[in-house]
Amino acid sequence: MPARTKNHEWLRLMVEEPLDPDRPICDPHHHLWDLGIGRVAPRYLLDEILEDVRAGHNVVSTVFIECGATFRTDGPEALRPIGETEFVNGIAAVEPDAREVMSKLAPLLK
Repeated sequence: MPARTKNHEWLRLMVEEPLDPDRPICDPHHHLWDLGIGRVAPRYLLDEILEDVRAGHNVVSTVFIECGATFRTDGPEALRPIGETEFVNGIAAVEPDAREVMSKLAPLLK
């Protein structure tokens, strides 16, 4: 089940229908995190992105952008951000919906 954001009730006050639901859209970026302290939601993983891309717009792609989540905690400082790439790659490898999501999202792992 998707995680509820801190502003979930506020977001639900205004639900707008897409103006052009057939127009293909590339979401310019998305982030993935789990147990994010201080974020608007404690997690944003495949459940949450699926809910968003299925919300009525024709989202055909999006671009994963790092957000400082799941960096490696050891090793050379310059290589610690690789932990986030490993995290996203791991999600794609084990989640049942990962193939569907990854086919809708920009190729993240090529």
